Amino acid sequence: MQKLLTLEDRLEILRAADTHRKWSSLDDPRICTRCHKFITGRQVEITRDQRGRFLLHCPTPGCTSTAEDWFYQGSAATAEAPPMSRRAEFSFEF
Repeated sequence: MQKLLTLEDRLEILRAADTHRKWSSLDDPRICTRCHKFITGRQVEITRDQRGRFLLHCPTPGCTSTAEDWFYQGSAATAEAPPMSRRAEFSFEF
């Protein structure tokens, strides 16, 4: 049986395990690029393997994504390309 994590523990684990993005709070939204659902740190499933390592998983049933598949809301990796206009050949999002 796994010990229940405090909110502080959850945030510390998210910060340590997600080497791709910064977590400021458990309410930080991310979008899963596999199931296309919005998730927060409160929803992320955190388990521990036999070696004691923490593993992060998307909370959506059937989704096999991990932290490397979660992006900031509105990031270029998750945004759909806007339609091309005649005045601009390329569109960039900052």
